Amino acid sequence: MAKRKLYLEYDFDFIMLGIACYSKDYILCSAINNKMNIDLMKVEDLILIDAKTKLSSGFSMFSYEDEDAIEYHVLANVSNQNHFLIPEYDKFDYFLIIKNTNSDYDVDALAKALRELQIVILINKINPDKLKSKGNLIFD
Repeated sequence: MAKRKLYLEYDFDFIMLGIACYSKDYILCSAINNKMNIDLMKVEDLILIDAKTKLSSGFSMFSYEDEDAIEYHVLANVSNQNHFLIPEYDKFDYFLIIKNTNSDYDVDALAKALRELQIVILINKINPDKLKSKGNLIFD
């Protein structure tokens, strides 16, 4: 019997911001909620399984979807086993991922507003297409 391979191509068409912050995830999300007038809530952790070691790592995740179907997700970059979700950006503690935006979504204004939060040390835009570990961002 002939073997067939299935190749999947994922769409990484979303906004991604890296956030350096010494606060706990729920404190950061509360500050983001207040600043952006949204309601990020804790959801099930994002679980990744290492292909080599077969060990799983859980990454804290908060999510919210607004009335325009724009999705907001805050993901911890460090798991409960001290593994990184995105190892190339190990200086960031969290990632804010925004999906289903239109072309006039002002990510620069959002980043500027979040920089004003006292608990945020650094915030930068990240291009998810250029990440080696972008496969770790596939969830839903």
